[in-house]
Parts: sequence; C-alpha cells; structure tokens
Amino acid sequence: MVVSYVVAYFAGTAAMDAFGLVEGDSLKEAGAWGVVIGLSLIVLIVVPQIIGIVLGVRAHRLGEVRLGRAGIVLNAAIATYLVLSSVLQLALA
Repeated sequence: MVVSYVVAYFAGTAAMDAFGLVEGDSLKEAGAWGVVIGLSLIVLIVVPQIIGIVLGVRAHRLGEVRLGRAGIVLNAAIATYLVLSSVLQLALA
C-alpha cells in the first residue's frame, strides 16, 4: 500500500507539473485530462486492496473461511474509504 501511494504521489506531482498547476491546485482544474489522470491515480492507490480482496476470496475457496472473510472485509473497507475520500476530494476541490 505504501509503495502504490508513493508512486501515485510522484505521478500526481509530475502530472500537476505537466499541466502547469501549483501545489494546492486540483487536477480537476486541468480539465478532462486532469480528471482522467486523477481517477487513474485513485485506481493506482486502491490496487493493493483489490489484490487483498482477490487473495481473501482465494483463501475462502481453499477452506480458510475465517481468514478469507477477514481479508475480504478488511480490504473492502479500506478500499471503500480510499475511493470515497479521494473521489470526494477530487470532486469538491
């Protein structure tokens, strides 16, 4: 999760520099391409949780019901929080 966040941070910083935005501006201010890049960065941040959900489903199917469910629920909750907070920040900024 930390690696994907750091990569998304640097990619977002590079995108802001490419669009001529300063710190504190939103990618939304760059128009449609800024929104597309912002949504792509959100997907990049959520990739570890998606992998965790897939692994939880696989564990559940292999017989580890408790650990599989815990992995699915925990990763789904984290992914939901990250997506909602990021999309709201992009939409309201």
